[in-house]
Amino acid sequence: MDVKSGILLVHVVDLPGQHQRGMAHLLCMGVFVITTLQRKGKITNMKIYLDDERKAPMGWTRAYTVDDTLHLLYSCGRLITDISLDHDLGSCTETGYDVLLWIEEQVHTNPNYKCPNILIHTSNPSARRKMELAVNSIKKFIGENINEL
Repeated sequence: MDVKSGILLVHVVDLPGQHQRGMAHLLCMGVFVITTLQRKGKITNMKIYLDDERKAPMGWTRAYTVDDTLHLLYSCGRLITDISLDHDLGSCTETGYDVLLWIEEQVHTNPNYKCPNILIHTSNPSARRKMELAVNSIKKFIGENINEL
């Protein structure tokens, strides 16, 4: 098991079937484990993959909902180097765009917030464009090159 890539949390978060929703307790336990390993220097970064259907690529921590994703962003903060977002999340009313709104608020209001590299993997073309505009706005505000998309 490669703890440095955050794979330990994948086993906690990536639950099959009906256990995908309402797993805040397990997620909190996973974040506790990650935080403990971080303090011991055994974990240095984490990548979050928000998607309700697709499996996360190797080395990425899968989150099924916006709440799970925001919990990880809030709790694991500086550990998160990358985040990849889907827009449509099944029957949820919240979308990957809501995560971008949260990140945008953080970069504008929290001078200590370390913005992760943001990727979009949605197959919804109109939502992709809206999300790309949000990412460009975030990158422009923090002074990064916005020509990456």
